[in-house]
Amino acid sequence: MNLYSNGGYFDWLCHLVGAGIDGPFRGYSYLLERLFQTPYNPSGMYDSNRAINGKLLRYYYETNREDYAAREPAPYHDDSSGFYDSTVNESCTILEMLIAFAQDIDTRYLYSQSPRILVWFWMMVDSMGLSAYTDLVMDPRDVNSPVDEILYNFNSNAHFLTDRGVWRPTVALFQISREDDWNKIGSLWEEMQVWYTEKQDWLETIDIDAFIKEFTWNHLCG
Repeated sequence: MNLYSNGGYFDWLCHLVGAGIDGPFRGYSYLLERLFQTPYNPSGMYDSNRAINGKLLRYYYETNREDYAAREPAPYHDDSSGFYDSTVNESCTILEMLIAFAQDIDTRYLYSQSPRILVWFWMMVDSMGLSAYTDLVMDPRDVNSPVDEILYNFNSNAHFLTDRGVWRPTVALFQISREDDWNKIGSLWEEMQVWYTEKQDWLETIDIDAFIKEFTWNHLCG
C-alpha cells in the first residue's frame, strides 16, 4: 500500500480543508492532487518538524480520530488498517505539510471555538501564488505546469535579492510587508510568527464564513 493507491486518504485530506466534493474549495481538486503528488523537502533542520507533523496525518486518518481539527468532522474509512505503518517511510507531501502546519498554528493561536485551519491553509496557498490554479485553469496531464515551478522553487528554498539588498524567498507561505524582517527568519515557523505580529488584530476578528466567501468569489467565481 502507498499514499497514492489509497484514494480515501486523499479525499479525507481534501475534506479537512473544505475541498471535498461538497466543500466550498472543491474547484481546487487538481491543485491539491499536485500538492499531494509532490514530496516536501524541508529547507533545514528547523523545518523537519513540518514533515514529521505532516506524516502524522496518516496516523489520524487510520485511527479515526474524529476530533482532528476541521470545521466539521471529516469522514473516515474502514479500509485504512495498516495504512500508517505501510506509508511511514514515504516522504511527507506538500499537501500534508501545509494541512498539518495550518492545524499546528491554529492550535497555538486559537481565539475562538471555531477552528481556523481553512483560513491558515488557504492563506498559505494564496501566498505561494497558487490560488489562480483552479480546475478550470489546470491540466492535470501537464507535466510542465507553472504550479510545478512554484513548488520546485519552494522545495529548493530559492531566494532573490531585492533592491534593498535583502534576500527573500521566491515562494513564501506568508507575505511579510517589512522587507528587512526577512533577515530575522530562519524557518517556516518564524516566518509565520513575523507575519502574525503584523496581522494579529485582523486574525482575531476574522469571520471565517466571510473569508471563505471572499476567497472563493475572487478565485473560483470572479
